[in-house]
Amino acid sequence: MINQNIINKLYNTLSNDLSISKFNNEFDYSYKCRLVYSALAKWILTLFSDRDFESEDNGQISKSHVTISAINILNSYKKIDPQLKDYFNDDKKLVNLIENVYIRTGYVDSGTYSFKSPQKLGRIKISNKCLVINADSKTKTTRGLGLWGKPSDLDTPLDEYLLIKDKAEDYASQMILQLQYSSFDSDHGKLELYNIEKNRWELYSSKLANQFNYSIVRIDDGMDYKIIKRINEEIYGASLPIIYSKSNDYYFEHEVWRIILGICALNGIKAKCYLTIKENYLKIRFGGFILPSLEDAILRCMCWPLNDCLNISEFITDISMKDAVIDLLSKFSIEIVEVK
Repeated sequence: MINQNIINKLYNTLSNDLSISKFNNEFDYSYKCRLVYSALAKWILTLFSDRDFESEDNGQISKSHVTISAINILNSYKKIDPQLKDYFNDDKKLVNLIENVYIRTGYVDSGTYSFKSPQKLGRIKISNKCLVINADSKTKTTRGLGLWGKPSDLDTPLDEYLLIKDKAEDYASQMILQLQYSSFDSDHGKLELYNIEKNRWELYSSKLANQFNYSIVRIDDGMDYKIIKRINEEIYGASLPIIYSKSNDYYFEHEVWRIILGICALNGIKAKCYLTIKENYLKIRFGGFILPSLEDAILRCMCWPLNDCLNISEFITDISMKDAVIDLLSKFSIEIVEVK
């Protein structure tokens, strides 16, 4: 059995190396999970630069080497502290998620079998903070999967970095005008309609569809999506481009939520995000929605998932990240509700 003093020394070392402090009234378990989560991310950033296992392929590292090594690192932490198993409940899925976050944010490029050095190193300026994707930076602050430092003139402002710069309401409004509509056929596969008032998918019904000016329908669990609109008591529909379907890649995963959140706002019923603001931390809870993949990746570079390493709806971060988080979420035409 490992001496408890050795375990405590490990966590103190992680805290100092990553510049992560315990929040007021935070349970030891939650704090330790945050430390290991960020430590694993730092290890993966280091593994991207590991050339010891490669031949002459300069600037490349095999995906299997990174993934297997990271899983082994996480397992080592869990052997030292078995309590971590509840939070880290799917090692491979977590490691793959972290790898994809760094692909999306531009730290590394992805080939078929290898990770490659990016064409250019990127930095993102968000609010008065700077997300430093360059692991060689002298930054001393870690938040979630992100390395944070002081902004400089070389940093890319968030609005220039994002693939889509319009707010969700404006974006959805433009999309609605561009599509070609025809009479909606409800007798087609498994149909679900997003209930804007309850923030959830429900089986399609004409009664529900007639409640809103615009709605979105999911067909066969996301193989296709249609925007439907009501004109003179008749329902018309048009398919969204394939980029919003289940068949897209990780760069555009969950991209349909940009449309969904925009449609909520167009109907005058915005989706809600709840922020619990305390002296030194900020809790974030999404009311039934998730973010498209790029914005989700940026958020994970700001925050730690709560209760489960793969949580998609609840996060926590340092209070210093408040402005940056709100700046990112403001792109989605949601209502931000501050709770005590």
